[in-house]
Parts: sequence; C-alpha cells; structure tokens
Amino acid sequence: MSRRLLLALSTLGILPLGVAAALVYTIQDVSPQELPLHPSLIALDATEGERALARSIHADHDLLRAHLQPQETATGCGLASSATVLEALGVAEGLTQSAYFEGLDRAPIAGWQVWLRGMTLAELEGLLEAHGASAEATFAADSTVEAFRDEVAGNAASPEDALLVNYHRPALAQAGGGHISPIGAYDPAQDLVLVLDVAVHKYPPVWVDTRALYDAMNTVDPSAGRSRGWVVVRAR
Repeated sequence: MSRRLLLALSTLGILPLGVAAALVYTIQDVSPQELPLHPSLIALDATEGERALARSIHADHDLLRAHLQPQETATGCGLASSATVLEALGVAEGLTQSAYFEGLDRAPIAGWQVWLRGMTLAELEGLLEAHGASAEATFAADSTVEAFRDEVAGNAASPEDALLVNYHRPALAQAGGGHISPIGAYDPAQDLVLVLDVAVHKYPPVWVDTRALYDAMNTVDPSAGRSRGWVVVRAR
C-alpha cells in the first residue's frame, strides 16, 4: 500500500485522515534508534564478535554483506532480506525493494499487504520462487534444533545458497515482533549463528546462540497460525 492509496482511502471515508497519516508515519518510520543489545547477543563489531567471525564458517558472508539492503519501512524486513539474497545469488540483479513487485505475476501476497503487515514464512518462500529462485521453507515446530544447526553449518560452508530466518524478536530480548533476516556465518566452536539484521536502524549484525535462535523461530506467527522458521534459497 502506498501513501497515495492511504490518502485515497481517507478521501473515500474508509480511513479518517488522521488515522491514515499516523499509519503512514508508523509504517515508514525507520529512523535511527540505536537500541541496546541483551548480554546474550554479541555485536559483530565487538572484539568477541570479530573473533567469532575469524574462526567461523562464512563462505557467503562477504557476498551477503556486499548486497545487504537495509529495510526501507518498518514492515519491510522480508522484502529487504529476500532482495538481498536474490541479488547476491544472481537471481534478480538490481532488484530494489520499491520495485520488488513490478512484473511479478505469481506473487502469493500483494505489495500493499506486505506494506501493512509484513509477510509470513510461507509468503516469503512464495515470493522468492516468484522471482525465479529455488526456495524451501522449514517450520521450526516441524523440525528440531539439531536439524537447524546442520542446515546453518551447511549453508555457511557454501556460497551457492542463502539462509533466511523468520523469528520473534522478544524471544531474543529485542524490541519488535516477528522479523526476517539473512544468516551470514556459523561459529561451531561456540555454536553461534550470525544474523545480518536488515533493520540496521535498530540493531547491528549479531551473534546468537543456535538454540536461542531456534526457540525464537519456534513461536507462533498469528498471521499464519503456525510457527516461524527458515528458508533455504538457491538459484535454479
């Protein structure tokens, strides 16, 4: 949904002008916040975070960081994350969040819906496939932390695929609700996963305990009525 559409709804009496204006501001607000990190999370640019990266498996870290797109709206984490990996894998070069839905015929969700509420794990998978990628979603409730750990380790060792995680921020003592971001590395020595947070206005890339991240994914997304999880993405 665009600002123009919200104003149209206001004009038609579907939304009061004040409500429409507040909604636009809330959804589009990605102003810098510099939120504190819980002690259980390790910032990548901290000394301990840099050491973890040096000893980690990180075959696609540099590629993902080079293509990382910060989310442009408060609900745009899925768009930013998927655009990042689609570009990095060479599936959709030059893809931007603002033009994400242009020419997309088989999208499982409309752009205005994403603009209002974000997207579910299944919708993320469908959008990646609509752009021509191979995408396989796994719901955390249907899997195990051991399977997730194996997936992360395998992904981190190969530049041919990417891994997106859909998790509940409060489970990691972060502000917000459901969130989506790509994984950039795995440190087997301390069993840590590097989350390349696309909400750069709020948080830096952080190392998260694998079990804690799995538990944050094994939470119910009310928009979907089932758990969150992860998506493995490859070029066809």
